[in-house]
Amino acid sequence: MKLTIELPIYANTSKNKKVLVSLNWFRNAHYGIKDKVKKQYNEIVFEQLRGTRKPFDKRIGVKYQLWYKRGDCDLMNVVSVLDKFLLDALVQAGMIKDDNVNKYISCHAEVGGKDSENPRLICIIEEVE
Repeated sequence: MKLTIELPIYANTSKNKKVLVSLNWFRNAHYGIKDKVKKQYNEIVFEQLRGTRKPFDKRIGVKYQLWYKRGDCDLMNVVSVLDKFLLDALVQAGMIKDDNVNKYISCHAEVGGKDSENPRLICIIEEVE
């Protein structure tokens, strides 16, 4: 089974503030704001899972492709945080039993290119033999 999820790399932390969701932001953010943003990502993942209720039976790997807005974006700073948000959402949705090393065994990240209009992280989740 293969599933593709698209995540925005910017999130609203308040009415007038949008941030790049990265390790730099995560490290300094208030726990209440982190929780609010994580819930936003859960909703994004749940929405894209509608109609896809067959859970992954085997171990999984995720391939990430980053489409950035500005050239100073750091690939792994973004992937590290969104990877955790994605996996936690998959567990909550019942798509995987856990995100430990027995279930989640590989991760590959690459830069897709620049997209000023729609900066995003493409997440391709596949079962691994």
